[in-house]
Amino acid sequence: MSTSNELESLKQFPKPPKETAISGAEPTMVLGNFVKLEEIGSKYIYVYLIEITNSDSLAETQQVQEPDLRQQIFASAQKAKPLSKLVFDGREYAYAAKPLHKKLNWTDGESRFTASLKIDETDCQFNVTIKAHRTYDVKMLKKYCWGASDIPQAYVQGAVFALDSIIRSCSFPSMQVVSGRKLFPKYKVTTNAGFDAWWEYRMSVRMARREIYLTISARAVPVITAQTVSEMAQVFFKKRQWTDKPQQQGKRDVRWAKFEPCVRGLQVMVDGNQMMLNGLTARTASELQIDGKSLAEYYQQFAGIEQMDATWPCAITGRDNRPVPLCLCKLEPQVLSGISGWQRDKLMDLSVLNPEMRQQLLNVAAQELSDACNSDPNLLAFGIRTEPTLASIPAQVLPRPQMRMGLKDNSEQAAVGDNGEWKMKHVQQSCSGLKSWAVVVFASKQQCSESQTRAFVLQLIKTMTQLQIPVEATQPRIYHASLQKPIAKTLQTITQSFKDGHVQLLICVLPSHNQAIYGEIKRVAWVQLGVQTQCVLMQRVQGGHRPKLLEHLALKINTKLGGFTADPLLPDQPQPPTIIVSADVCHTTEARVSVASIVWSIDLQAQRFAGSIVQHPEHQEIIENMDAIIRHALRSFYQHTGKKPVRILYFRDGVSDSQLEYVKQVELGAIIRGCALIEPLFRPQITVIIARKRHFARFMLPKANCPLGTVVMQMAHPQILSFYLIAHHAQRGVAKPVYFMVLHDEVFSTSLDQLIALLCTPAIWQGPYADQQSL
Repeated sequence: MSTSNELESLKQFPKPPKETAISGAEPTMVLGNFVKLEEIGSKYIYVYLIEITNSDSLAETQQVQEPDLRQQIFASAQKAKPLSKLVFDGREYAYAAKPLHKKLNWTDGESRFTASLKIDETDCQFNVTIKAHRTYDVKMLKKYCWGASDIPQAYVQGAVFALDSIIRSCSFPSMQVVSGRKLFPKYKVTTNAGFDAWWEYRMSVRMARREIYLTISARAVPVITAQTVSEMAQVFFKKRQWTDKPQQQGKRDVRWAKFEPCVRGLQVMVDGNQMMLNGLTARTASELQIDGKSLAEYYQQFAGIEQMDATWPCAITGRDNRPVPLCLCKLEPQVLSGISGWQRDKLMDLSVLNPEMRQQLLNVAAQELSDACNSDPNLLAFGIRTEPTLASIPAQVLPRPQMRMGLKDNSEQAAVGDNGEWKMKHVQQSCSGLKSWAVVVFASKQQCSESQTRAFVLQLIKTMTQLQIPVEATQPRIYHASLQKPIAKTLQTITQSFKDGHVQLLICVLPSHNQAIYGEIKRVAWVQLGVQTQCVLMQRVQGGHRPKLLEHLALKINTKLGGFTADPLLPDQPQPPTIIVSADVCHTTEARVSVASIVWSIDLQAQRFAGSIVQHPEHQEIIENMDAIIRHALRSFYQHTGKKPVRILYFRDGVSDSQLEYVKQVELGAIIRGCALIEPLFRPQITVIIARKRHFARFMLPKANCPLGTVVMQMAHPQILSFYLIAHHAQRGVAKPVYFMVLHDEVFSTSLDQLIALLCTPAIWQGPYADQQSL
């Protein structure tokens, strides 16, 4: 078959299996953050296009773009009775359960209204134009869930978007609108970080197999509860444990530079007028002058303020940047947008909920949504009804795999534990040996002494010896370097001090978490010098040398020097030669480019990988020159193994539902062409899998996380072979599953359990921990 005819025959996606039972798996029931959409009473959803323009011909822009302003203008126009039944999403579209063609006056397919809105004490007039856009049949969605393949994907996505907008427009009894966001103060958490954590629910329609569900996710949002900015500052400084220091003339204390980003942009009330807080003054209230007096004296005399700290700066408010004492800036409940590092950490800690607490929050939302279906006019108009409790979903737990701890047939095997760990006495294949290495401490000898560093090195060598990782150089050189000097010059000087400049490994001891320093060390060492590095926090070197930490470091060093730890026993071993290719595209905002990264395995155990990076134009998701990259990957695999791959497993990340067909057509075709570039008749079996992590699906047991290897198919795509897989052990919070979608399969079409085991084993139990986790 020619390549063009072959590509023509690869348009269809693999269908979900009729029998979802996995061989050897244990069936179970799990709870998900879903509620079942019991009923959609309306037969059709009528969609109308909304245009809002400024009636003032002298306005700079005729089209109104701001969603909040558009929502207010349309709400004013909805006073006309025919428009009261429309649900406006604030952007472009409005939705109705019944057609408006007979109730409105149409001219050339349009209906026009005038809306009035008072903005800054001025009455403004706007023109609202309504155009009929399209109609969605609700029955088509139900047929799609039951497997009807003749319904276009774009039709389904448009109908789901309409349902999302309708459901999100509803109001709950306990909901409060704060800073334009719908928040729930129930179960709020009071913190000592200057804010309370309220909860925000996100709801979205999910097309599952045979049913339509609604996904509900909850996250913590910082809401200011202080009465004045000065009270907020007091809480901030108390948390930071700062003491008052004498102010230098014309300068603020350094603490105010940390506090200013937290309050910049807040809305404050000053003398009954609402103003924006633009920042803090560079001078204190005692140094600022007004009418020949200091600002502190002026307000104490004329405003009657008795308790005022004159050593504090003032708030810069309003359009005229008027300085106002912090105690006069009153705060109303609002979302805190700019939060500092420790405040962000506090918010993240609150957002990480255990399964029991998360279920409690989601059940509250499910019950309130069910009650809103009986009272909210928008939901009543469309006849939408939901179940009041979270959905119970059938799932399966894969059997624990066996890990082979040696290359020989009689090698040791170890079963994986409940938390994804296994005990080992030695690694499967170690590197050739650690012969040339050094330790670079980016701190002074007073901060981290050489004796502390030497004791840490001795314990690390002892651990590596126990794991049968050969260490020939037992007395590595120890260098102390300053971060004030260029890292590139420091590392280059150290490597040149070795014979022939050959260094296998540099252990870099860092004083703190710093992404910029970490990235620069990796860039200089690997890209410029070709040296492997292992970063460790200084507190790990100074403190007690935990055996678990030392084992992790030893295994990572072994991997970086060419060895690997263990080999998962796959169901049909021995496996034919298989190359695993993974690709993702990152869209940067600063450089205005997109960067595609592709990695591929270069050994038969899929333990070692090579990679390539390709720069694309901004926002381009499709990878260019994929055929040339695949040709390079196949040659690299053959050079290291001496075998041609029989199978290609291609994993792709970052692809939305609207891009699935295009990605398959372009990138699968490029893989086939890349194989033909090696030999015209060379055609391995290919499987294309989308691995998606950016979703809101969560699964849990009543009071615990789901066990490792839990597979959920019920909530997957109704038209494509896909499933959720919990592929890691969550020590905190609720484990986030990975969503796999099989776009093309020539290998495992008759044995889905083998495909799941192949995906599950490397993700859960394979390989060393990420480098950042040992910092």
